[in-house]
Amino acid sequence: MLIIRPAEIDDAPAIARVHVDTWRTTYGGIIPQSYLDTMTVQNRTFVWVRLLERREQAFTTLVSEDHDRRVIGFVTAGPLRHKDDRYQAEISSLMCCAAISGAITAAGCSWLRPTG
Repeated sequence: MLIIRPAEIDDAPAIARVHVDTWRTTYGGIIPQSYLDTMTVQNRTFVWVRLLERREQAFTTLVSEDHDRRVIGFVTAGPLRHKDDRYQAEISSLMCCAAISGAITAAGCSWLRPTG
């Protein structure tokens, strides 16, 4: 069973781990390895703490936990960052292990739906 809930600042290290692992797995051989090697859980944790502290922004980050309550994915959704009259909102970040990608995408979409 997956648990999907709003992210908290304390989730930053776990989100950072998913972020780094996903990039290294997905983009290895596509993005220069030297760039991927500079991505660390420590520096991504710092970035995620700053992002999660900005709760006044309209962007929302949800995390997905497995049955052991480990964060195994996340999605960030909110208003468009670039004006485009065809759309009202966007999923700006989606990273997770492959087994749960459909569930976390659906959660992000359902979170956006009430905003119109």
